[in-house]
Amino acid sequence: MTATPRYVPILKGKRGEFDALGNLTEPTRASVYPLIEVLPSPEEQDVGADIDKAIAALRTRWFQEPFMLDLSSFDLDERYEGRTILGYAIGVARGFLRPVAVVRLGDSDAVYADAGQAGANGIGVAIRLISEDLDVEPEELNEELDRVLAIMELDPAEIDLIVDVGAISGGFAITGGARLIKGVLRDLSHFPDYRSVTVAAGAFPADLSNVAAWTLGEHPRDDAALYNRVRNRPMSRTINFGDYAIAHPLLAAGVPFAPPPQLRYTVSDRWLSLKGKRNDPRGNSQFYDVCATIASHPAFVGAELGEADRRIADGRGGGHGPGNATTWRTIGTQHHVDLVVSRLTILGEP
Repeated sequence: MTATPRYVPILKGKRGEFDALGNLTEPTRASVYPLIEVLPSPEEQDVGADIDKAIAALRTRWFQEPFMLDLSSFDLDERYEGRTILGYAIGVARGFLRPVAVVRLGDSDAVYADAGQAGANGIGVAIRLISEDLDVEPEELNEELDRVLAIMELDPAEIDLIVDVGAISGGFAITGGARLIKGVLRDLSHFPDYRSVTVAAGAFPADLSNVAAWTLGEHPRDDAALYNRVRNRPMSRTINFGDYAIAHPLLAAGVPFAPPPQLRYTVSDRWLSLKGKRNDPRGNSQFYDVCATIASHPAFVGAELGEADRRIADGRGGGHGPGNATTWRTIGTQHHVDLVVSRLTILGEP
């Protein structure tokens, strides 16, 4: 009998996501193994400053639970203080946290060497496979994985393998993606031996531009449907669930702007989205009405789920201000994590 799947949220390393992690209860934390993508800051040109800022934010929010650290948005071969960017970041984080380096196929041997050194003594390394890695012959994929393991001088039992198909949408993507993933898992030489195996995808839309103000939007959780289709096949081991929470896998391009008050609320098979108007004279206070509408919806989970749902249910009576875009992202992300962990624990599905 397989164990309860863990939840692997893939988060962009922004303030709202960091705050959501910091607000999680201990039981929820124990079931979460986050993957943090550190992003270059438009304000900072210094790589070290970007990394130091992200590590400092995690230091006060994630404490001593393991997490995966992905620096692929940077040039990993750039040398910083005598190491690759990945080696530098892991070294900084290791003083306060328990980071696990993330590598991808196609990284340089120098990056693999730094990752292997950081993953020694049972700490391990995460290998993140993306869509193009899956579209090759099984022999080619297994040979490349074995080559990477050899460079890192690690065994499969020290590897967290993440099969990440990225953005998906619609029934064809679910059925086709599940068929592809099942074939990949079936043909992996070390499938039973990896420390963990995660299937990940992202289905939340890029933004809420197609949702009119004060009109409830509904977006299917195709990433959860994909995972459920994969897990329906008998497996010799537990497969963890990964997603991008309430964000799209790719960052939006263009100049960022302040969004209107909004909430992205996860339920069993879809997301409910509601937003106010950008030019409403009530400003951010519209968020109270957004919360009241979601709290009165038949699919509202209930305030007992966690702090995020209590705040939604309390509305104006909770003593909280309406907050800002970071606050709204924190509440939506925390609720999402709470719900996914609860469903995986009770139902075995996200």
